[in-house]
Amino acid sequence: MRHLLAAAFVLAGLAGPAAATAAAGWSEPATVPGSERGAFPSVASSEHGTVVLNSGLSRVTVVPRTADGFGPAREAGPGDPFEQVLGTALAANGDTTVISERKRPRFIRRVRVTLTSASGSRLGPMTISDRAHSAQSPVLSVAPDGTTVAAWWGYAPGEGWTPQAAVRLPGEPRFAMRQQLASQGRAGRLTGYDMPRAVLRAAAANGGRAAVAWGFTSTSTSSTSSIGVAAASGGRFSPSGSFSSPTQDMSELDLSLSNDGQLLVDYIQGSGYRSGARSTLMAASARIDRKLPEFAAVATGDTSGCTCRLLSAFTEDGRATIGWTPRANANPYGGPLLVVTRQADGTFSPAETLAPDTDSVDWVDVQPGPDGSTAISWRSRLQTGAGEVDTQRLALRPRGSSSFEAPVELPSTASFGLPSVASLTFTSAGDALAVWSTDSAPGVLGPARYSVLSPQR
Repeated sequence: MRHLLAAAFVLAGLAGPAAATAAAGWSEPATVPGSERGAFPSVASSEHGTVVLNSGLSRVTVVPRTADGFGPAREAGPGDPFEQVLGTALAANGDTTVISERKRPRFIRRVRVTLTSASGSRLGPMTISDRAHSAQSPVLSVAPDGTTVAAWWGYAPGEGWTPQAAVRLPGEPRFAMRQQLASQGRAGRLTGYDMPRAVLRAAAANGGRAAVAWGFTSTSTSSTSSIGVAAASGGRFSPSGSFSSPTQDMSELDLSLSNDGQLLVDYIQGSGYRSGARSTLMAASARIDRKLPEFAAVATGDTSGCTCRLLSAFTEDGRATIGWTPRANANPYGGPLLVVTRQADGTFSPAETLAPDTDSVDWVDVQPGPDGSTAISWRSRLQTGAGEVDTQRLALRPRGSSSFEAPVELPSTASFGLPSVASLTFTSAGDALAVWSTDSAPGVLGPARYSVLSPQR
């Protein structure tokens, strides 16, 4: 399927930047059925791609795409006004998991999940956190075979807010009993000027594998940090699979897990609170059943006092790609896009610059492309006399190649100011599917739009 984007990339390379537009092979943008009243869309990989529409705090609609359009939509959210949806993920067979936080006044906050099969049968919402104590800020990850991990911050008396998690194995109707992964060692809220800044990440892989990473930094000093990692096999987290490390000045954390059990943890050292400070990308990698080595510096960049965007993903060729957007001190709107590759042998390549700091990149996404290739997309927010202009681009690195090909511009739409980021996936049928939100008037969310790049184009 490498020829999937060949025509678009050739057009971009021959005609120059001005011609590297959405017209280069993409279908005419159209409205996603069921989104006419406004929705924030995302897309998941399946035979032809699946669009997930989030409209309101608790409503989630799944719209599967077929060979000749879209199939019947199905509701997948909890549908409760007191439930706030914080994550949605799909397995390869179309089964949907939605994670939410119940915030009913005067009641304990709980983490809940709603399971919806591809045929439309539903289970939940059901509570997976401790019913006797508060829980908040859940994250979710689902592997192609249905292995699911949910993680959240749960309050433990005498210990404060601690990372907790639960795993659901493929074919099982419910999650296994939750586990407390570590003790934070201090009580108090996770937010507040003098309280820790907490980050929680989760990743699931085929075969019941899962991993959770967490970290926190004191915002009053921006210097005392700690990172922890816990790994699970067969649906249970093992104490021998846990790892913790003191760090300095952590500002972002990321985690990825391959289907053959390779684990990558990376974070940004250097929060950027000090003008002119340098930020460093730190990373460590090992098999899920082995202890992580010490973190090592793999790239550096400037900061300007704001959080960097950091994301990574494994591909079929055994490599992992880290996309990082460190803000440039001279540019308050964004910075360059740096890419670091963890090779199949576990070594890290030097950072590659896909976009200079003048492009003001403020968002990045990394995901597996066709045939073991790597796809990376990013958004540039440029300031012009008419205001901000958003442009989103996509670059593909073929399997076995050491560098990315020339980027193409993704479809976009005129905006009244509502930031719009396209969500993109590659389907097993060989298409690239992009969806994005629109605003029909200033501050008014409009229908979701989509475009397709097919092999025959």
